[in-house]
Amino acid sequence: MEREIRPSDWTRFRKYASLVRTFTFSFAASSTLDLAWYQNLHMAACGEPLLPNIKEFSWTATLPENTMASFPFILLFMGPHLSKFSISDWNGEASAARRAVFSLIASLPARYPNLIDVSISLEGAGGRAVISAAVMGWNRLQRLTVHDISPDALTHIASLPNLHTVRIAPPADMILPLHLPPPAFPALRQLSIETEKLSLSTQFLQLWPTPSRCLSNAHFCGDEDLTSTSTWTDISKTVADKFSPETLSCLEIEDYSYWRSDIDQETAFLEFVVPAKSLRPLFAFSHLTKADLWASHGFDLDDAFIVDLAKAWPRIKTRRSLV
Repeated sequence: MEREIRPSDWTRFRKYASLVRTFTFSFAASSTLDLAWYQNLHMAACGEPLLPNIKEFSWTATLPENTMASFPFILLFMGPHLSKFSISDWNGEASAARRAVFSLIASLPARYPNLIDVSISLEGAGGRAVISAAVMGWNRLQRLTVHDISPDALTHIASLPNLHTVRIAPPADMILPLHLPPPAFPALRQLSIETEKLSLSTQFLQLWPTPSRCLSNAHFCGDEDLTSTSTWTDISKTVADKFSPETLSCLEIEDYSYWRSDIDQETAFLEFVVPAKSLRPLFAFSHLTKADLWASHGFDLDDAFIVDLAKAWPRIKTRRSLV
């Protein structure tokens, strides 16, 4: 709203509010927040949700001031039938704002036990414990996006029968469970892991007790200082062991580790340029239509390998690699 709210606005709002199914609540760095707008809505609502039939709610803030000022009014826009919840901010360690947001997250499972789509893109001290506890309170999840969760929470989501999409961006020190009871991720179709160490993705996949029979899209990204050729060998073998060649259609493995100019070319070639043999386990996936393989130090691929690649992936439509 660019002007003061008038009585007629509330009448129109009430008329159309029941039709709203999706609400996005976002602040850019240049936003000017008028608290009177929210205060007027709060008083007019008399404790009732403004959007009674809302299904999807998304909230993003980029400044601590906006986070704190708008936060008390968030619940106004969250009706009783919510099925999708997304929250993110990039305020670093704005401790007061972060505590308020974590308090809301902790209350979500009791308020909305039937959420099926949850995205929580927050970091900060205490975040892992709060987010993990919330995740363990949801049993009907179909899609989940988080940065970091505890081993117990990871074990919980692995057991969910309807979870088909998981996106995580954990720190390098993420603690993994000792094992995952079978069947792990029985309905998973899309998996994305973005972290500092590509090897963490390998360790995560190695926990799976049995190969996935329905995964179609897999994305693994790492940006650690240096990624050795053995890292590529390990993740290729593990992907071949844990994913079904019949279902995997999109595979992305990206290594954005920094190029080290202080390393001589011979050392770089021996230790960091990925040899063709490291990728051969991926030839099993004959149903691939997209393959995105990126190594900062490149791949050592000869003509014979390229010919074998074309034969192994006859359905490929999109391919990117740094050779």
